[in-house]
Amino acid sequence: MAKTWMRGLEIIAGVILLVIAVWFVFNPSLGVGLVRTLLAIGLMILGLVLVVRSATSDGLSAWARILNVILGIIVLALGAYAIIYPDLGTALVI
Repeated sequence: MAKTWMRGLEIIAGVILLVIAVWFVFNPSLGVGLVRTLLAIGLMILGLVLVVRSATSDGLSAWARILNVILGIIVLALGAYAIIYPDLGTALVI
């Protein structure tokens, strides 16, 4: 019985995803905007993770920590810049 309702949820989720996919096909700017926003948010999260992990890691050498923190700041800034200036986000997606 438990598998029946689970299968039903999978079918409903699949139908919802198909409707969203068709909606994006007919509204490509909406799809590009969504991908652009997700990319920018992902870059910001990745930048924060790199900075925090590098700053708190004991297993890395000093140079590796410094380079990872710098890379994290660059990635974080790129994600913020992609949110502020959507054209850059679109260019990154393309």
